[in-house]
Amino acid sequence: MNKEEMNPSYLILDFDNTIIRGETMDELARISLSNSPEKDKIISEIEQITALGMAGEMPFDESLSKRIKLLKAHKTHVGLLISTLKKRIDTSIINNTEFFKRHRRKIYIISGGFTSVINRVLEDMPFNENQIYGNELMFDDGGWITRVNKENFLSKKNGKSALLNSLKLSGAIATIGDGFSDAEMKLSGEADMFFAYTGHILRESVLHHSDFTVSSFDEIIQLLSEWD
Repeated sequence: MNKEEMNPSYLILDFDNTIIRGETMDELARISLSNSPEKDKIISEIEQITALGMAGEMPFDESLSKRIKLLKAHKTHVGLLISTLKKRIDTSIINNTEFFKRHRRKIYIISGGFTSVINRVLEDMPFNENQIYGNELMFDDGGWITRVNKENFLSKKNGKSALLNSLKLSGAIATIGDGFSDAEMKLSGEADMFFAYTGHILRESVLHHSDFTVSSFDEIIQLLSEWD
């Protein structure tokens, strides 16, 4: 790995199980299904689908659509979700707020989660809102989630790679995340380096594709020797 790659021009961060502890869809399911007699069965099914998608064993678009159908979630549930996830921001991000503030123009968030949720969860954190990308929830007239915007790159197979390509960033790019879709940005040639983030969950199928395995942002910052 050359010097430019070790000191990339941009960092691309995942959200679920990277910036926060937990998976957005799994947490939303726990909230929306809390009073359902089939709660345990459906939540278990959603968690299994999430795990298959994150390990690269199910295309992300298929994983996403299946989970949306099982959620039975309302706008009010999304509000509760945001409050829950705000308490789950990775400690090593909170402890390195000054680093993220100094380098915010070089940091993008690309997530299979939902932009409206991510923006609210991170509203007090030093990330540029116009550099946060996620899926878009679509609601019916009663406020129930029915689907995501299918025109969004991130709702599709290889969506993170397609979105990153559309940004036309120049210079070396490093991606950081826990899932196969994060590794995929390097495998597709859109990124130069992949950090497998294991601070909250470890996926063996993802580690196989990593240049580095890190369990905190402290470790990443130490590796980015020339950023400061």
